[in-house]
Amino acid sequence: MLHIVLVVLVLLHQTNGHGRLIDPPSRASMFRFGYNTPPDYNDNQGFCGGKDRQQKNNGQCGVCGDPWDAAVKPHEAGGIYATGKIVRTYKTGSLITATVQVTANHMGFFEFRICVNNDVTKSATHECLNKHLLDLGDRPGTKFYVDKQSGYKKVSLKLPEGVVCSQCVFQWKYHAGNSWGTDPNGKSCVGCGPQEEFYACADIAIASGGMVTKSPVTSVTVPTKSTAAIGVVTTEILTTRQPQTHKTSSSAPVQASQGPSINKNCHAIGAFANDQAYNNWCIANCALGTCPDYLCSCDDENDEDGAPYVPECNSYGIFKSNNMDQWCKTNCQLGFCPHTHCTCA
Repeated sequence: MLHIVLVVLVLLHQTNGHGRLIDPPSRASMFRFGYNTPPDYNDNQGFCGGKDRQQKNNGQCGVCGDPWDAAVKPHEAGGIYATGKIVRTYKTGSLITATVQVTANHMGFFEFRICVNNDVTKSATHECLNKHLLDLGDRPGTKFYVDKQSGYKKVSLKLPEGVVCSQCVFQWKYHAGNSWGTDPNGKSCVGCGPQEEFYACADIAIASGGMVTKSPVTSVTVPTKSTAAIGVVTTEILTTRQPQTHKTSSSAPVQASQGPSINKNCHAIGAFANDQAYNNWCIANCALGTCPDYLCSCDDENDEDGAPYVPECNSYGIFKSNNMDQWCKTNCQLGFCPHTHCTCA
């Protein structure tokens, strides 16, 4: 019985997660926004190998959340997730907004840094990152204190004047504050002393001219062949095409019989409004259950008789399953309907 309890606790720890940097999308999370990069399904666990391991390393951590003593650091230059793709271009000295998704709240605070690197084959260092600890854009200081709620945290930041780069490493650091500890001065409290930390890195550029922010790319996750003998289902990331013309009055996604609600006319809002690339991102990703309220808004959209239209699409062959039927109903209506996976009436 003890062994079962331990296994359950380990699994809970592995699946609970903590937080991820989603704007600019980190090296670990780029796959969630359609970039053709290796998926890191543990992208909310860049916690230096865990608090105990970090303390064994004298509090040190890899700049992007890998363990300090790891022989291979997958999220640093040369690692599988460090592809060198620039995800955002900003104007020097501008105010920008970073977004973090907190999946398990540990209180504490965020900090953000940039390192002028200009070489995607070279790893950034803490020394370089510490040269540019970013000020908050809407309040004094550099620490963004986390409230008690999980979810999306938007942080206004001020980029330093005069700093330009073809490749800067943008670092998010989350110093938790929910563990009992003791400071060097002897004070003990929740949040004192060593705490769990999380890091993530994104590759950005900073220009001297007008700001150009690269748009997200629509993405979907496609179930691939199931290995029944061992109960394994793998996935691959594909990028959707533009929506095609269907029975609906617009190219908006439609309501399927099960799964995520997609009888919505979804579009980008705020600073992202009227950008067709962001509109396309909202159309596809809100249908798949990722619809951040700071980026997208959706209105009801039904077909001519007032009922949501459900395309008659189903999986077949080696991909035949109830889950894959739902995937075909959703994505064929979005204009991505591979004949290797789906058949539609």
